[in-house]
Amino acid sequence: MFNGTDGKLTAYREEGKKSMKKRTGKFKILCTLALTGILWTAFFAGPALTVQASTADFRVSPPATGPRTGAMFIRNGCAQWHYYWNHVDWLTVANPDYGAVAETGSIWACSPVDLNQPFTVESYLYMYHNTLQPTTGTLADGITFTIQNDPCGKNYIGNTGPNLGVYGSGYVKNALSIEFDTYSDANDPKGGVGHVAVVKPAASVGLADHINVGYFTPGCRWIPLSVTWTPSGAGGKLSYSFDGKSYSYTVADCNAQFGGKTAWWGFTGSTNAKARQSNAVAMKTFPTQNPTYPITVYYYADSLSGRYLGSASLSAAQVGAAITDVDLYKFAPAGYATPGTRSGATVVAATTNIVYVVYSKAIQTATITVVHKDLENGSILWKDVLTVNAGPYGPYESFPFPNYETGVLVAGSAPASGTIGAGESITITYGYQKQKATIIVIHQSSTGAQLWRDDLTVDPGSYGPYSNYPYFDGYDIGRWLNTSDPVSGTINGGETKTIIFVYNLLV
Repeated sequence: MFNGTDGKLTAYREEGKKSMKKRTGKFKILCTLALTGILWTAFFAGPALTVQASTADFRVSPPATGPRTGAMFIRNGCAQWHYYWNHVDWLTVANPDYGAVAETGSIWACSPVDLNQPFTVESYLYMYHNTLQPTTGTLADGITFTIQNDPCGKNYIGNTGPNLGVYGSGYVKNALSIEFDTYSDANDPKGGVGHVAVVKPAASVGLADHINVGYFTPGCRWIPLSVTWTPSGAGGKLSYSFDGKSYSYTVADCNAQFGGKTAWWGFTGSTNAKARQSNAVAMKTFPTQNPTYPITVYYYADSLSGRYLGSASLSAAQVGAAITDVDLYKFAPAGYATPGTRSGATVVAATTNIVYVVYSKAIQTATITVVHKDLENGSILWKDVLTVNAGPYGPYESFPFPNYETGVLVAGSAPASGTIGAGESITITYGYQKQKATIIVIHQSSTGAQLWRDDLTVDPGSYGPYSNYPYFDGYDIGRWLNTSDPVSGTINGGETKTIIFVYNLLV
């Protein structure tokens, strides 16, 4: 286990390169010895693998293994894939042969698991000297089975030595490990030669961080490991058996532990600078699930290039499923309209599915009422009730009603323009005087001399009839001049009509 001292990454990488060169040479020799057709069969054979392997690099062959592993894991660091023409293969996560020391490696399944669904992984672990090492000396350090959602994903690789490839500086994030540790450091359990424990990876892991501690004796053997995940509510139970002993650990919330409901799984291993221990994994079964894919919702204010608000992970779903459970109110800032506007993925695809929710600033409104009324009798000529955006408004102007003078703002009215606050209500009132009409009645002699004139101011509408005046001395009864305006009819506001009566002199 990690005791506070990080592995020397540069050292193990250089040593790993040397080891890889030597192993590559060894691999070429093996390939030369094998028939081409047999090798082709070994590489592409189906999952029913029953023939035992030769000991080759290891002192004892692994049990008959399951599906071909080389193409099913991503290998990082010093991890290697070993296979022979007898259809048995395995992966080493740390194998310090040919003088290599302080190694670390990781293998992660190419496809993540859906933690909403149960799964089982069956394998065998080898943690002992290989054929190139003496059978005496210290064994260190071990292997972990790890479920993780580190930002590096299936490319994550950790530190050497007691870090077991998951602890220390740059420890694997959003993870849970079952460690199989063959060496007891200062911060490790002391009840046996090797120990098993559940650990939440961190930069520094102490004795109290080991949960469900069990013990085993390392040796020249492949030890069976079975891990089963059973989902329950927001979390689930991790049940595992190793070397004939069974354990279980409950995860209360997958989002809190793993950062989501989809995660990578695999094995890590490490050695230190002094010990010579090979760490290998032979697979028996892989998880079988209906593949599901993660869905992430990203929230922004104003635009996709605007202020980032946060993210949420939805339950992973199968390809073709509609993405319907997007919360359009989550992270909504004060003063912004809800629900947010959604874009991005609508149907699950075989990738990481991204949905976006963008909130826009809420449009704050106000109410402006514009009233046009008759100043004489108070009657309403017209009324508008308007919902407007808060802020500057107007100008709102008077209306040219027929037969009325131009409207004027009355006392107590709100200004015709200005600024209005959110939720505020104002009333703009224009008053209108009726326009007067003018009727001019002229009485004149036949020679054009004016005998009398009336200038009359009247209300628009009907007028008349106006008649002649019968008492002008020396004149006959007047008659209406038909080229003047009619003696009765309708007159509009502001209009002027002239009615003329003509009188002849009496002879």
